Amino acid sequence: MEWMESNNAAQAIMRRIEKENAADTIWIVLEPSSTGAPGEGEDADVLFLVNTNSTAHYRSIKNYSAEGQRIQERWISQQEIENALATGHPQRLVQWVERGGIHMDVESVGEKLRDNWKTFPGKYRSQQLLTEFSQVVQKFHATKRFMDTGYTLDAFSCMLNTMVHWARIVIIEKGMHPEILVWEQVRHYNVGVYKLYEELLTSSETIDQRVKLVLLAAEFSMMSKMKNSCELLLNVLASREEPWSIDEIANHEDLVTIQADWSLLLTRLAKRNMVREVNVFLTDDVEITETRYLKGA
Repeated sequence: MEWMESNNAAQAIMRRIEKENAADTIWIVLEPSSTGAPGEGEDADVLFLVNTNSTAHYRSIKNYSAEGQRIQERWISQQEIENALATGHPQRLVQWVERGGIHMDVESVGEKLRDNWKTFPGKYRSQQLLTEFSQVVQKFHATKRFMDTGYTLDAFSCMLNTMVHWARIVIIEKGMHPEILVWEQVRHYNVGVYKLYEELLTSSETIDQRVKLVLLAAEFSMMSKMKNSCELLLNVLASREEPWSIDEIANHEDLVTIQADWSLLLTRLAKRNMVREVNVFLTDDVEITETRYLKGA
């Protein structure tokens, strides 16, 4: 890496990291804030992203100043990287792994992670679709609740977030990774969704009327994506004859990386008959049942 060869401070930091003998992969990201994703790391000119399986170093962060540059050293676990690549969140971490130059890579772990992400295998797509759709359901539900209780500005804010997750679904369904500037992508691939977003932002109607209009227009379209977006969850439910508890679902190896309101999502799926609710008695002497779930017809 040309920048590395001409920067004495960077070479010294690299030697320091290597001396720890705990790094598996080191990505060097120039101008990490240029990914467009606001958040951690944006105050640095250069980022050393270190993949480690050492718990002693996990989430260690050091800031340096040398030769007129701000340099950050950030240690992160391979599991956290894999989770980010699987779900697409946090986007800044995905962008760093995609853009960073690999300086050291024990057993080519970093290169394999990046190559696997670039090919966008079916499992990644299914996990990302379920992640985004679960957020659509959660935000959509909150928007309607805010509208029902008269909190119009909160409903508007929530609807904007709903539309972003919907936009990401549009791009994932096209077999591509959503970018930070997702609306620029959507403008080229789904004019209808883009126009609906513009209507929400720029219409001359009142905010209340805009939110109501988008709620009506969006509900059918978004719910029509339910089966495809929830395919991974439905396949898990169909994988055995016994009904699943929410804890079992949340901790399944294919679903554990997904942050979702499983109760809300399963309830919506049940209303569409995609999931069947089963009441299971907890004890023989007290009539208390736990709701568990099977794949619907």
